[in-house]
Amino acid sequence: MSDKLSVRKKLGCFALAAVICAAFATIAIARPTYADCNTGVLPQKWCDGEGDKSGIMVMLEDLVWIVGSIAGVVAVPFIAMAGFTWMTATDDPGKVQAAKKRILEIVVGLIVYVLIGLIINWLIP
Repeated sequence: MSDKLSVRKKLGCFALAAVICAAFATIAIARPTYADCNTGVLPQKWCDGEGDKSGIMVMLEDLVWIVGSIAGVVAVPFIAMAGFTWMTATDDPGKVQAAKKRILEIVVGLIVYVLIGLIINWLIP
């Protein structure tokens, strides 16, 4: 048993070393890319702004919207999986409790994200 554990530890250390080496090699080989408004890399509204908002504010609004969309898209399948677990739990109260807890955690997380978004919009109009 301890022999298998030591092999797992060795493989884990080797994998970690390989990932670190690959990251450093990527950083060493990569050429820097400068995001300039004239190159078309960035959206023009991030450079010029919209109305009375600066470009950085427009960019932050877009990023908050993107992160919120991703959170919503990720939450739906997790709620569906928890609902499926609850539906198929039959007479197992442990599975029912786990599914209810998972759904509650997801909903609370989404509510917290919405409140954080509202606070950010209130602090930085």
